[in-house]
Amino acid sequence: MYMKTEKLIQKRKSTHIAEDLSDTYLNEVSFFGIVVEMSLDLEKHGKTI
Repeated sequence: MYMKTEKLIQKRKSTHIAEDLSDTYLNEVSFFGIVVEMSLDLEKHGKTI
């Protein structure tokens, strides 16, 4: 029984890490998207970064 719980905890930890990574990835992607949009807006107004 103890071994089973230990394995479950391990599994939970690894899925948690994966979720954290995907959250970070999504944040990075959305941040990148915002930066691109901002630079496009600036270009429309005749300014470049």
